[in-house]
Amino acid sequence: MHPTSVRATHSDPLFSPPRPDFRPDSQIFDPDNLERMFCRLKVWKQLVLQL
Repeated sequence: MHPTSVRATHSDPLFSPPRPDFRPDSQIFDPDNLERMFCRLKVWKQLVLQL
């Protein structure tokens, strides 16, 4: 394999297979979970804007 070629591995999040264990909506839309998700989005937004 060429050293610069890209190979998908199982540890690569972009090429990972879909997770079979879906959470029910009651867990996804829990206020604490939503707060964590929005905090992560804010951090990603700050990182992207710095680039």
